Amino acid sequence: MKPTLLVCAAIGLATTLPTAAQVERHDGFADHGVAAPTSISRGTAATMTADGKRLVLIWLSSSGSISQLAIDVDSGDSTQVPIPDATGSPFAVLHSTRNLWYGHLGGRFYEFDPDSLTFTFAGDTPKNWAGALTEAPDGVIWGILNPAGHLISFNPDTRELKNHGIANEESWVQIPRRIAADDAGWIYCGTGSAKAQVVGYHIATGEIRKYIPEAQRQYGNGMVWRGTDGHVYTEAPGSEWKWHRLYDGEITSIEKPEVDRAPIRAGAQHSVFRQFGDGSSIATLDVPNRLLVVKEADGTEREIRFDYESEGANITSLAAGPFGKIYGSTSHTMRFFTYEPDVDELIDHGGVPAIGDGNFCAITALGDHVYGTEYSGGRLWQVDPQKPWQPTADDEEQNPRPLAQWAIDIMRPRTILAHPDGKHVLMAGFARDGLIGGGIGIYNLEAEEDSLLTAEDDLFPGQSCITMKALPNGNVIGGTDVTSAWAEQIATEAELFILDWETRKVIFHTIPVPNDVRIISIEIGPDGMVYGLSGKSRFFVFDPEKQTVVHSEDFSEYGGVPRHALHSSPDGHIYALMGRAIVRITPDSFEHVKLSDSPVGISAGGALHDGVLYFGSGTHLWSYQVP
Repeated sequence: MKPTLLVCAAIGLATTLPTAAQVERHDGFADHGVAAPTSISRGTAATMTADGKRLVLIWLSSSGSISQLAIDVDSGDSTQVPIPDATGSPFAVLHSTRNLWYGHLGGRFYEFDPDSLTFTFAGDTPKNWAGALTEAPDGVIWGILNPAGHLISFNPDTRELKNHGIANEESWVQIPRRIAADDAGWIYCGTGSAKAQVVGYHIATGEIRKYIPEAQRQYGNGMVWRGTDGHVYTEAPGSEWKWHRLYDGEITSIEKPEVDRAPIRAGAQHSVFRQFGDGSSIATLDVPNRLLVVKEADGTEREIRFDYESEGANITSLAAGPFGKIYGSTSHTMRFFTYEPDVDELIDHGGVPAIGDGNFCAITALGDHVYGTEYSGGRLWQVDPQKPWQPTADDEEQNPRPLAQWAIDIMRPRTILAHPDGKHVLMAGFARDGLIGGGIGIYNLEAEEDSLLTAEDDLFPGQSCITMKALPNGNVIGGTDVTSAWAEQIATEAELFILDWETRKVIFHTIPVPNDVRIISIEIGPDGMVYGLSGKSRFFVFDPEKQTVVHSEDFSEYGGVPRHALHSSPDGHIYALMGRAIVRITPDSFEHVKLSDSPVGISAGGALHDGVLYFGSGTHLWSYQVP
């Protein structure tokens, strides 16, 4: 069993870890190990216990696992505490004036006591997670929940956890990210994103008031914060609804706030509350690379290496690329890794600070370079495998380096295509949260120019291209998804479309699978046919010359469809990575055979290299030797 090498070039760290690539195959399958054995912070607070001990508290998340990590700054010891009955991760955290540490995730509210290093409360609420938490003047903790806008409260004295009902009801999924309390017994929430709104809730009576008139509601989120004067201040950034003051349920238009924000230690999942309270603070916190730097009150800094157990980060994308390697990305946190079959070496090269907890949602190769599409910045990145991994270096030394960005139209990329003309790379996916209908970004490598086809003007309003390939004549064929996690659905059925490469115009489109909302994966066969899999695991074959679907059948017995599921092989077959099985499809006849059930769930496709299919199963890289 050989060690996997973890390389974190961003901080000059090279460490050999015990996670190993396993070469033994059983029924054709091999588990090559965890690609990136790291976790991320979902909220961090520096604090002091009653006896003066300095602690760093971290909501620690990896894959499907969440725990509480407490680092003793003076001893360097760390304690990892399981979270009872937890699913998901927090999107908002709060460190209260009573030195208690709160989070809400998976429909459960938690209180953690740093003095005892135990969870002192856990209770059920409506789903799913709190987008914002605050502490009212009386010490009660309040939260506003995704997806429906439920308002909850927890009284630390009585230990009562209460659901106050839906504060703001919409037909689409809400992203409530702001909450504040005034001194007069009102709670105010800012929500969105499809349309911003600010609502007020009277604690004594349950009365609800909405403040942004419907005609003035625009894309975005309502902003609220408590001032040092006990009033709440609000606006809707990006809209014509400007600054207002809220107090006792009443709203007053103002030029701008003239008071400071009240010092409440509450924020989103990326929050780091750095001050310990004795003059010392957190200078640097790098959870994936297990590094903490503390700045003492006298200005000196001290480095602390800590450790934790981690299931690793989930693999989201894979591709075969130059130099005989498999290239991949994980998410939450983003790590770029390679697997070299010839020497059986799995390497975690590290993350990209500019990407943070995101990922390369899709990867491709062109020549000696690898290209990745970024969530959540909507950028196209170029990786040079022959250069050191230096994501923070300057100019030409930076590797990887960003080429283009479409942050609004392609915030959540799903597909990437190296065009056969050898000089263009295309990416596509979902638009920014709260919008529906994603674009296609095109980058010219020779001219170093980018262009964008938008859903509204060039493609299909309310739809997003999530899979695409190049036809033999150079035209691009793509499949869409009509849904959005955070916006109201417009279209009802996914489309298959052909884009004329010369004119950049859609010249044909059809619904290949009636009553299905997404086409997840397509591939071009050696016969020029387009092979596809839909969201309902429907397999279909499309003839681009006759512009008709010539075959369709149900593949649901093999499980769901991961991204990048279909692969054309030099042996003349098409291979499908399904959720529970590997399937071989014969062109011309369109007959298929199940080659094998998978011993693990296939959660991410996929790459085909030298007769071996590579796929992700959670945090592990797996492969299957095609017989």
